[in-house]
Order: sequence, then C-alpha cells, then structure tokens
Amino acid sequence: MQYMHHHKPADFNYSVSVMDPPTQWQVLTQSILLGGHVRVGMEDNPYLDLNGTLAKSNAELVDKIVRISRDLGREIASPEEARKITGLAA
Repeated sequence: MQYMHHHKPADFNYSVSVMDPPTQWQVLTQSILLGGHVRVGMEDNPYLDLNGTLAKSNAELVDKIVRISRDLGREIASPEEARKITGLAA
C-alpha cells in the first residue's frame, strides 16, 4: 500500500476497503495515516476484532474507524466535505 501511495499522481483520491478479517483494521489505519480514505461496513467485513466479534450494526464499525482516525489526528469529513472530495454535486 505504501508503494502504491508513493507512486500515485499528486491529485489522486483513493479509498480502501478490506475484506480480510486478520488485516482489516491494520490496512484501514495505514490508509488513514497515508492520507487516504476508508470504507467500512458489514458488506465489506463484519468483524470488530481479531477474536471474531461480529458487529451488531454498520454503526459499530463506523464508530471504531472514527475513533481510530481521530486518535491518529485525522478528523472525519462532513457530508458536504465528502461530496466535495469525491466530486459529487450537493
């Protein structure tokens, strides 16, 4: 992931989704550290931890990645900011 990040065009916007339970949170954290974006949800990976704890909802997965992101000093985009980042109309 670091290799791809360092070889991307300067204005390249990317998002990472992980479907591998043992590496999900490590890879998503790496993406946040590198300035990328992440996607979480039951359809990608429903596990909250390496012990196989299933999330009760998408909200639990979102809460966890929000906490990780904020702990790393990265704030979460508002819906308006997310639309601007991705080039979607309001």
